[in-house]
Amino acid sequence: LKGAIALLEPLKAKPGTHPAALSLLGTLYLESRRPKDALALLGPLADTEAAGPLILHNAARAALALGERERATRYLQRVVKKAPDSPAARDLGLLLGGDGRVAESYELLRPWVAAHPDDADARLAAAFGAVELQRAAEAEELLQGLPADDPRVQLLRARTRTLRDDPQGAIALLEPLVRSGPPELAPEARRHLARLYIGTGASQKAVELLRGKV
Repeated sequence: LKGAIALLEPLKAKPGTHPAALSLLGTLYLESRRPKDALALLGPLADTEAAGPLILHNAARAALALGERERATRYLQRVVKKAPDSPAARDLGLLLGGDGRVAESYELLRPWVAAHPDDADARLAAAFGAVELQRAAEAEELLQGLPADDPRVQLLRARTRTLRDDPQGAIALLEPLVRSGPPELAPEARRHLARLYIGTGASQKAVELLRGKV
């Protein structure tokens, strides 16, 4: 990478340098973990109407690395319009999901997972979207093949069972998560378990579960 960058960097100062050379240099900066330098080159190219999917996608990656989520989202949305089946659709789906825009995220991730069934992270994110949108059958389909011992999968399976009106099955999955699951999942698992306790007439268990946690 250093050698390739050294060959291309002198072209930055030359007027009339072809955008493809600047795009390649920006991409090399990005691969070298220099997102600020990458965006300085790729941003002006991406901000033109002539920018193609590759420039836009790499500019989005650089913007995201710098914490500029709104800018990254705009670039990715333009990529998806130009190339709906590109990996940018996956990246945009994950980004929108992280921003709480679940329906938009799911619309992008479900077809991506159908075309790339081995993409476990995208599959998990799509399954979360299906659960949030209360589409139990689609959630079950998306969770198939994911590791059964993954706590995130267990939480989504529990929520799917809740949608299927199987509270006891959901409780059986959530109780171990609350006891010994990852700390970052504990609040959500506890919240769902408390709701199930209340819904099944075990309100005292809910009180005990939430005591000191509110």
